[in-house]
Amino acid sequence: MTLYGARGLNMSIGLASMMIYGRVFATSGIAVISLFEMVASLFLSFGFSWSGLGIIRYGKEEWLATKTLNRTSSIRLIILLPSIVVSIFALYFYNEPLLSYIGTQDPRLIHYLLANLFLLAVHGHLSDLFTAAEQHAWNALYNFGESLGKLLILVFFVFGSMTVSAEIYLKLDVGLLTGLLVIRLASTPKSYLLPFRISTRPGIVTYFKFVIPQIYGVAGLYLINWVDVYFIRIYCPLDHLGAYQFVYSFFTKFCSFAFILNTILFPRVVAWKQRNAVQLQYFRRSIPILTLSIVSVLMLTCIWLYGYFFDLAFGAKYVVAYPAFNVLLMTVPFYFATYLYVPILNAYDLVAYVQVVNIVSAGTNLMIDFFLINRYGIIAASFGTLMAVLIKCILLMIKTKNLLNASTLIQPEC
Repeated sequence: MTLYGARGLNMSIGLASMMIYGRVFATSGIAVISLFEMVASLFLSFGFSWSGLGIIRYGKEEWLATKTLNRTSSIRLIILLPSIVVSIFALYFYNEPLLSYIGTQDPRLIHYLLANLFLLAVHGHLSDLFTAAEQHAWNALYNFGESLGKLLILVFFVFGSMTVSAEIYLKLDVGLLTGLLVIRLASTPKSYLLPFRISTRPGIVTYFKFVIPQIYGVAGLYLINWVDVYFIRIYCPLDHLGAYQFVYSFFTKFCSFAFILNTILFPRVVAWKQRNAVQLQYFRRSIPILTLSIVSVLMLTCIWLYGYFFDLAFGAKYVVAYPAFNVLLMTVPFYFATYLYVPILNAYDLVAYVQVVNIVSAGTNLMIDFFLINRYGIIAASFGTLMAVLIKCILLMIKTKNLLNASTLIQPEC
């Protein structure tokens, strides 16, 4: 309830931000911001995010045993060291083609890109630690602070004297993340991070073997989230990319509620697995159907109403993206369902299967984008997202059902 209450508040702030964002920036400026975030997400996903699941998996066990997280935190940081070095080298070595692809003429933006990557990686690490300890309120406060800070930046553009610029917005966002990091580090219990422990080789190997399949999954998730941008950048005008990314940002805000399901359920499922298999079976049978029904009704209502409000707020600025947005909204219920199955499979150490599904899903998206965007434009991108998420949902549902129905895992009900 804390997380969903905070997410609801963040959603309200985020919608206010998006309305200002959509009015303040030209579609070409939105495209620049999106491409900056795409490049940052590339390095974040392949360099850092893939190893975060191990903190929740092994950190939860450490927390239950000792009420500390520093051992698991230290193992992850040791594993990340090579990624940090490679990321710094790649960003500076390829800075000119990266900045050209983003569409900016500001050479200093490469330093902000590196800072953005570092800050997001540290924030992600702290969020995983708080999740392992089930201290969800602290993560909710961080999300609230980030949403409020971005709103204040946009308000500054509206009422300040500074020229509206995508580059300035990105630099202020890096400043916001820096301030939030100082606050988070001051409020993080020392036992989560310190003392830094040089773990034994078996401990590092065990952690690494668990998280290494995540690289494939991260590749899949990255493709699902960003492959549309890549092909739209090639085949469509920059204005179309900006319009698509604007409506896509609303789609991701709706989907962010689904991530909370995984945040809450993973440590809970680990406990149910050990102590209450009956509860796990009940959850698998009942909750996905209920979730699909509720979210579908909400999204159909949104499809019916959003056009009126967008026209009122933005005129015809984003009309070109309305058909694509309708398809994206139809994707949201299936997106929610996937995050009901993922924590169950991860709790049974079926990380590799989840990542294979991500690759299959991403491959579907990639193929649809490759063959159709050049002919049908941005609506083909949204259709690729729909099919990718639908296939992922079906494959995860089948595997979870078979897993929990296996005779070795079922306990008789009282």
